[in-house]
Amino acid sequence: MSPPGEVSTVDAEAAFQRVAMLTAAGDLAGARTALRHLGDRAEAGGQAVLASRALRLSATLDRALGDPNDAVATARRAAGHAESAVAEAATRAAGAAGGATAGPDINDARSGAGFGREGTPDRASYMYDGAAEVATAAYAELAESLVALGRAADAAAAYGKAAGHAASPATATALRRMQALALTSAGLGGEAAAILRDLAAEADDSTETASLLIQAAATSGSPTAPATSGENSVAAVGGTASPQIFDAARLLRDARDAVDAAGAAARDLRTDLAFVAASAALDDRDLPRALAEIRAARRHALDGVAVLQYIAAAVAESAVAELVGDDQSAYGSLATGYATLGDVVGKSLSAATFEGPLVRLRERWGAPRFARAKRAYEEKRRRVGSGR
Repeated sequence: MSPPGEVSTVDAEAAFQRVAMLTAAGDLAGARTALRHLGDRAEAGGQAVLASRALRLSATLDRALGDPNDAVATARRAAGHAESAVAEAATRAAGAAGGATAGPDINDARSGAGFGREGTPDRASYMYDGAAEVATAAYAELAESLVALGRAADAAAAYGKAAGHAASPATATALRRMQALALTSAGLGGEAAAILRDLAAEADDSTETASLLIQAAATSGSPTAPATSGENSVAAVGGTASPQIFDAARLLRDARDAVDAAGAAARDLRTDLAFVAASAALDDRDLPRALAEIRAARRHALDGVAVLQYIAAAVAESAVAELVGDDQSAYGSLATGYATLGDVVGKSLSAATFEGPLVRLRERWGAPRFARAKRAYEEKRRRVGSGR
C-alpha cells in the first residue's frame, strides 16, 4: 500500500494507460491534461521520478500541439524533478555504501566526460531507480522544446546535461552530436567542433570516427585538433580541455583522411563529405570547386542508391552551374535527374520532384534561352550515345 498522499503504482499505470488511449484516439489535449494532473499529484506526493516522467511526456505533447513556451516550462519542471530523483538516489547509494559519494556535476553544459560508462563510481551512485534514465529523458525533451522555440544555445546546454546523465556511451554520443548541431545553429561552431573532435578521438569504430569528423567539418571555421606547441599554439578556449587551432580546411582534411581510413565501410559517408566540401568551396567563393564536389556527391549518391541525397545534388548542381553561366549543365543536371530518378522510383514521383525546378528555370531564363540549353544538352547526349 502506498503512503498517504502518494500515487499508487496501480493508479499510475491506469493513468498512463488512459493517456495511451487518448493519444491513440487523437485527443492529444486530453492526454496532456491527464499527464499534467498525474504530474501534479506525483509532485504533491514527493514522487520525483513519476512527476518527471509525467511532465516530460506532457511537454512532448505541448510541442505536438504547437505550444513551445508551455513545452519549455513543463520540461523544466520535469528536469527539476529529475534532479531531485538523482540526488535522492545518490544519497541512498551513499548510505548503502557506508559513506558519502560525490554526485556528478550536472550544471556544466559540457560536462559528461565521466558519464555514459557503466561501472564508474560517479555513475554507480545514482544509476539505479531509473533516476539517470529519467534525467536524460527530461533534459532531452527540454532541449527539443528549446529548439522548437528557436533558442539553440540554451538547447545545446540542455543536450549537454542529458548526455551527462546518459546510461550508455552510445546514448551519450548521440546526445553530444545533437548538442553540437544546436551549437552550430547558435553560431558557436568552434564549440561544436571541439565536442565532435573529442568524441571522434574516443570512438572505437572507424566509420563512427569518420562520421563525427564530417560533422565537425560541417561546422565550418571551427577549432581543430589541439596545438600545444609551435606557431599555431594559442590559449585554451574557456571551458575546453586543451588549446585549439582554428582551421576549417584542416577539419575537412581530417574528415577526408578518416573516410579514406575507414575504406568500404564508410562508402555511404562519401556523399556527406562531398556536400561538406562543396559548402566549404562556396564559402570560399570557389564555384568551379563547389561544382566538382557537388558532382562527386551526386555520383556517390547514385552508387549508394541514396535517393534524397541524389535529388539534393542534382538540384544543387543545376543552381551552381547556372551561377557560373553553364546553361547546358544547369538544364542537363535537372533533366538527367528526372530520367534517373524515374528509373528508380517511377515517372510520377520523378515528375513531381523535377518538374518544379525545370519550370522555374524556364521562367527565370525565358523560353528562347531555355530552348537553347535544352538543344545543347540533347545534342551532347546524342554525340555521347553515337560515340562521337
